[in-house]
Amino acid sequence: MNREAERGFTLVEMMLAIVIFSLLSLTAMMIFKGVLRNSEITQRKSTQMVQLQRVLTLIERDFTHALTRTPAGLAGQPGIPEFMARGAEEGDGGYRVTMIRNYWHNPGARLPRSTLERVEYRFQKGRLDRLSSPALNSPPSAARSVALLSDVLRFQLRFYYQGEWLAAWHASTWLPQAVEITVETGSFGVVRRIVPLSPEEKS
Repeated sequence: MNREAERGFTLVEMMLAIVIFSLLSLTAMMIFKGVLRNSEITQRKSTQMVQLQRVLTLIERDFTHALTRTPAGLAGQPGIPEFMARGAEEGDGGYRVTMIRNYWHNPGARLPRSTLERVEYRFQKGRLDRLSSPALNSPPSAARSVALLSDVLRFQLRFYYQGEWLAAWHASTWLPQAVEITVETGSFGVVRRIVPLSPEEKS
């Protein structure tokens, strides 16, 4: 009888097999975690991109429906322009644009309000908010604020009128011909859109 043929695994061989199996399992686990992490990053980026596109579409729709109105003052005082944008150099380090827009959805006219909406976009400290007033004559404290984006490095608007791009807009009786929207985020860098407006539309 061949005793060498009947010899089983030695302790060293078994330990070596266990070590190799453990290394293979660890490698497989690391690969799985890497794939899972990449999938989560991709999903998060996709969600952020969808949110950014929604915000840009919302801003574009508001500008497209913007109106010019003659500001009504009180006691002989001039009114506040209904379409106005100012940058950091004019205020508190942020950026604000205010407008009156038409076609505020009111299904069946069931809500006790008009289809005109006062909207303000406010960018400050890396966050972009949209404020909406329940009525045109509501005080600023009544405006409802919704946070749109929180990873914003820069939010900037430029206004095209008669061959020039302007950094601010204060005209109350006419609209610019187009608005350039620039949003810079840490995730996607700089994104720009140009929105044509209808300067002749008035309320």
